[in-house]
Amino acid sequence: MNSVDPPHAPFVEQLERHRGIIVSVLNAYCARSPDRDDVAQIIAAELWRSYPRYDGRVRFSTWMYRIAVNVAISHYRREHRDERALAVYDSEMLATVATASSEADLARSALDDLIETLDALDRALVI
Repeated sequence: MNSVDPPHAPFVEQLERHRGIIVSVLNAYCARSPDRDDVAQIIAAELWRSYPRYDGRVRFSTWMYRIAVNVAISHYRREHRDERALAVYDSEMLATVATASSEADLARSALDDLIETLDALDRALVI
């Protein structure tokens, strides 16, 4: 009997080949691990939903990156809409936490804070 690849095999192969793109996007836009898992699933679903429209005019990795960033930005905006208003009130708590952190943690936190101030396009470029 001759085995035939399922019709979704090329998609899965490309997804596996370029999984690092999704990991990079998740690290840039999702600070919490549970968010990363949720957003990764949403990205995969959106890629699968959009795959029939992929026409090959751009590399798969470029197409995949653009979708992943768009999904991550949408998720980030939804999750951080109310947090921006609370940030002013949390400044004393953040100062206390920062004092207890190591120098490496402080540097990473400062970098993350700076990246968060960038607009979506600039943040995507920094990744």
